[in-house]
Amino acid sequence: MLLLAMVYQYLEEVIIMNKDKFIRRPEGKGILTKMDEFFRNVPAEYRINYYRNLTSVDIEYVSNIDNCCDALYDPYGNIIWYSLSESLPHELFHMASNDREKNRIGLGFGEVSAIDEGIAEYLKLMLFELNDSKFYPFEAICGNIILDYPLVLGTFFMADHDGFIQLFREENTVETLMNKLNSYTKTNGYLLKMLYTDGVNAKYDKDALIDIRIAVNNVIKYLTLLAIQNSDKININEYINKLLWLLNSNSIFKYFKIFYPEYMDDTKEIIRKLVK
Repeated sequence: MLLLAMVYQYLEEVIIMNKDKFIRRPEGKGILTKMDEFFRNVPAEYRINYYRNLTSVDIEYVSNIDNCCDALYDPYGNIIWYSLSESLPHELFHMASNDREKNRIGLGFGEVSAIDEGIAEYLKLMLFELNDSKFYPFEAICGNIILDYPLVLGTFFMADHDGFIQLFREENTVETLMNKLNSYTKTNGYLLKMLYTDGVNAKYDKDALIDIRIAVNNVIKYLTLLAIQNSDKININEYINKLLWLLNSNSIFKYFKIFYPEYMDDTKEIIRKLVK
């Protein structure tokens, strides 16, 4: 309790220096309180990087970062820049997965990967009871799904890339899945920018949308294949039903289906061919 009190005191000093009206209000400290509630309910070894980094993190308010995010974490300097306080929890989860002694962060080993973005975003949505993801909706779905496998959460917080890969029967499949999801994340910036600036009336590049469609389909394929190969760890039917439900209910895919109307039929066909 003494350590926790020292952590809060330090962070309050940092937060006050930022001079941001929102984060100095009770809601700001509420973010840290919710994060602490989360970490009190996970195994002790999962908490190490969070509390270690929390004692030295520099949280800096900036009026604008860029068009791609509302907050950003620098794992090397242990700095969080943010323009919206609502985005802080996502970055705090990245901070919690940063093993600075071993120069590793999350499951990307040396850098933040798309699956790290997905897990951090899903944990934020879950902890703060939010429905929508502004920047990582598909990655959050993948993070939600991949956390169904036992021990994945621990490998994320302990920045254990190799341990994560070894949790699965076919290591090549999970490596390919991570690569396909990385490919999607690099491609999807176009779609997100289009939707959040012009909405459903946007004029769009059909070739770019085809690239996004292929990237989504590849990730769905390897998520399904991974489940088939590791059927002793999960219930495949429940897993597939959950995946389809998430893909059909996530808000951004309501827009996606306007540009790609056969999206769910195509997704179901991919899964049907693999699950016989």
